[in-house]
Amino acid sequence: MTLLAQHGHGKGGMIDQGLASSALNGAIFGPTNEDPKRLSDYISAVRKRHPAAVLAVDPQVYVACLPEPKLGHLAEYPYFPKRRPIDPARLNAREVIKLVGTTMSWQQEMLVSYLFTPTMLISTFALDAWTKAALDLAQEACSWQPVSGKKRPVYLSVVVRQDAFRSLEDIREFVDFITGMEPGPAGIYLVIERGEARYSQHIDGMILQNLLWLVHALAGVHRLKVVVGYTDIIGVVLHAVGAEATACGWYHSLRQFSMQRFVPKEGGAQAIPRYTSGPLLDSILLTHALVLDGLTTRAGEKGWALAATKSGVDADLINDPSTSVWPAGQSTQHHWKTVSDLITQVNQHQGAAARIDAAEQLINQAAKRWQALKSAGYALGDNSAGTHLQVWQSAIRGFRTEVQL
Repeated sequence: MTLLAQHGHGKGGMIDQGLASSALNGAIFGPTNEDPKRLSDYISAVRKRHPAAVLAVDPQVYVACLPEPKLGHLAEYPYFPKRRPIDPARLNAREVIKLVGTTMSWQQEMLVSYLFTPTMLISTFALDAWTKAALDLAQEACSWQPVSGKKRPVYLSVVVRQDAFRSLEDIREFVDFITGMEPGPAGIYLVIERGEARYSQHIDGMILQNLLWLVHALAGVHRLKVVVGYTDIIGVVLHAVGAEATACGWYHSLRQFSMQRFVPKEGGAQAIPRYTSGPLLDSILLTHALVLDGLTTRAGEKGWALAATKSGVDADLINDPSTSVWPAGQSTQHHWKTVSDLITQVNQHQGAAARIDAAEQLINQAAKRWQALKSAGYALGDNSAGTHLQVWQSAIRGFRTEVQL
């Protein structure tokens, strides 16, 4: 069970550094951000330097579902649809075969660990036109055979809007369909489209509960490898219910997926520096480190001592929380190390029940720390600080009741 980098613009040496430190076990690459030759050369270089790394490419065909998307380098790739936007009602068998063939053949030439199927963005797990088109592509891709070379495992891509998780009945039927495919996929690459939600650890409780059910059903019941892309700290809980890997990147848009990142827009403010607190299971503004350092809880503990992760990467910041020096690269390495260590704490336990117990223990401990900090006068300017943990706790309880675990 692993943590992967979700590749995006401005990678620099971050992925290599994360792999070298063992905070990462691999990466999922996005063609939007690199031209074909540069991406191929980079994957080859990473494979040479890190032979055991788990590497894959998300073909991002679903971007062609948008009417006028911001493509980056996508249009330069031989498989990417020339006619856009894709009309699922007109995606005939010949076009499905061509799209699958070109997409899978291109991936086959890369030094990747497994292949992702091309897919559509779907809004429901029920069988509407978009979902049917996505499943047609999936079935064709699972049957695809390389002309030559080593055959790699095929992972079925599912890119779905989060509101689709409100219907467990539809999810059950979707699982029955994909697990009944012959031949079937070796795994699932799951991406949840979060809309325009601002970056935070908050997620609707019912959506999270049913997401946990889906991952558990695919991984724990049907023994498929499940990779969940664009996750953040919530990925720790997904590992508890059976996810093989989760992936997150350096920008907030690489930790929480939205199709808005492919919509043209002007300008955009630079993200405010944040600090990932493992003990609080949250990402706080860097400026709040000094605020926390000035707090003392009723038990006599320093607020900063309750929040500091001690990843090793954050040693200077722990020693001097007044520092304003927290480069994006250092922040990213700290984030990956923090999330990776949390995943390890959960995954060291055998069996889903024990892993979920471990995840709940982390959540309960974080909630107690938040309460101690609030009692000492700490606030984030609103009443939401730490409240995401209550939602996580409720979702896990609902999931455990549903699966009787």
